[in-house]
Amino acid sequence: MKHLDEKTIRKLALDSMFTLTDEEVAFIHEDSKVFLAQIRALHNIDVSGVEAMNWPFEQETQWLRSDDESNSLPQEAVFKNAPLVEGDFIEIVKVLK
Repeated sequence: MKHLDEKTIRKLALDSMFTLTDEEVAFIHEDSKVFLAQIRALHNIDVSGVEAMNWPFEQETQWLRSDDESNSLPQEAVFKNAPLVEGDFIEIVKVLK
């Protein structure tokens, strides 16, 4: 498993457009050691003979509302307020690398 060093933390912060202090980088670095140890412990669990599950519960539940058609804004009004439009789509500015 890859080690998460301070250089990597700073690069991830920069790519995510976060500004971290030296103290925050040090805290994340120390905290990541605990997280990686927990992940290593999970990798050591013997799951041979355990049947794979497609759904973690015996009975499927439906928590989502039904998808009923409702009033919506006209496309022209939406495009008028969008910062970037290309054809029939709103263009989203990339914020993460």
